[in-house]
Amino acid sequence: MKKISIIYEVVVLLFILMFLYAAFNKIFSFEVYKLQLDTQPFDDKFTSLLAVAIPSAEILVSLLLIIPKTKTLGLYLATFLMVVFTGYIILIKVNYFGMTPCGCGGVITHLTWTQHLWFNLFFLVGGISAIISRRKLMADPRLAAN
Repeated sequence: MKKISIIYEVVVLLFILMFLYAAFNKIFSFEVYKLQLDTQPFDDKFTSLLAVAIPSAEILVSLLLIIPKTKTLGLYLATFLMVVFTGYIILIKVNYFGMTPCGCGGVITHLTWTQHLWFNLFFLVGGISAIISRRKLMADPRLAAN
């Protein structure tokens, strides 16, 4: 297996694990998660919608990444979600919203905002790398065959 293909598959696997972990953590601690969402700078009338939409999106993206025919779409959506989540963290870091606690759940809750930013940037760079790797694979049939 070529290096390009390994990068692609490792990033896809990491996205699946990360999003499923995050989603199921939110689902299994749903009431705590909803309370954490209430502390975010969004209008409280969106809490119920976000509480369902975010873990649902994380599970949907994971499923898209698992299914071979939808893996590319899943990769683009996973990377897009990381752009959105990372942008939100950057706004928090520049104090756009004032003091904002993390509403992520699980071990990620224990990260500082700076650590959380690096965590997200790791996945964002991984997603971009996987997209570039996939494009190289598709452009060169010799690579795709291996």
